[in-house]
Amino acid sequence: MTTVDRFRRPGVRAVVVRAATSAIGGHLAELLTERGVAPVGVVRGTPGRTVAEPSRWRAVIRTNEPGWRERLRTLTGPRGTDVTYDRVGGESGADVCALTSGDGVFVRYGLLSGTPLPAHRFTEAGGARVELSRLRATVHGDGR
Repeated sequence: MTTVDRFRRPGVRAVVVRAATSAIGGHLAELLTERGVAPVGVVRGTPGRTVAEPSRWRAVIRTNEPGWRERLRTLTGPRGTDVTYDRVGGESGADVCALTSGDGVFVRYGLLSGTPLPAHRFTEAGGARVELSRLRATVHGDGR
């Protein structure tokens, strides 16, 4: 079972992938679009870095641009995202986690920023479920 299938329940419509310019971000977008879900990509906005296949993304938001949180909220709707894949963490990770629906899941599979999510994101009432996912365990647990 892929990471996408593990967290994609019926009715999932709003999915966010952080670090969308990374190879893993591109693979997540590919797997999601094959299943009928066009994710919103969230990137830092590093000059010269773009998503590999723009047609797989509903939109790409840069966190170095003013108003990115509001734009993400507009794209995902008032309910928030159903699933968020995050490999960055840090302050912007906490912001994106806060935009994940209360019955949604925030999948953390990395910590590129070196700064973890605030502890309250794991325990707050009404917040999204936070799941840790290890790519290595998924790859080694999947049949060849």
